[in-house]
Amino acid sequence: VDGLFVYPVKSAEAIKLKQASMCSFGLVDDRQMAIVDSKKLVVTQRMIPALADISVHLKHTDIGTTAITLSSPKCSETVDFCVPTKGPIQKVFLYKAVIEALDCGDDVSEWLTRLLKGEAPTHACCSPPYRMVRMAIGEARRCSDSSMAPLCDHEVAKHDEVALADFAPLLLTSTASLDALNRELPVGHQVPMDRFRPNIV
Repeated sequence: VDGLFVYPVKSAEAIKLKQASMCSFGLVDDRQMAIVDSKKLVVTQRMIPALADISVHLKHTDIGTTAITLSSPKCSETVDFCVPTKGPIQKVFLYKAVIEALDCGDDVSEWLTRLLKGEAPTHACCSPPYRMVRMAIGEARRCSDSSMAPLCDHEVAKHDEVALADFAPLLLTSTASLDALNRELPVGHQVPMDRFRPNIV
């Protein structure tokens, strides 16, 4: 194994790990949170590419909470917040899926809205203010319900689940595959591994 990665916030930067723990829908801490817009639509890099520049620092505390710090090269300030474990449930929308989620608070919302207000979304549907949410405890999405399930070369089991990943619990790639791809691309147009956002390399 050349690398282990989790993406605590969907579409933000990865955290590289030396070791990882597993849960029922992949690596612990992977894609548990997402940014939503004013209409509660989950925003991804496809809509606002600047999300890729948001760095995430995660720390599990001794009292069972998770502290997050977000930063970006486009903002001189950082923002700290604790991942909620309870609170009012709200419904957010990831593509066609309706997901129950918990809001992460006003501080991170204000930071995200300031950071992204000057960005030009590739999708007209994105509109501020932006908020951070985390998938509600006990919530999960069945892989078999995804529009990508029929495209698999094997049957997707009914018990396979994900949090906020697009489809699979684990995303796996290899350096050999990347090297083969880059040999086919024009000189100067090679792509890095993080373009594919893998969990395991």
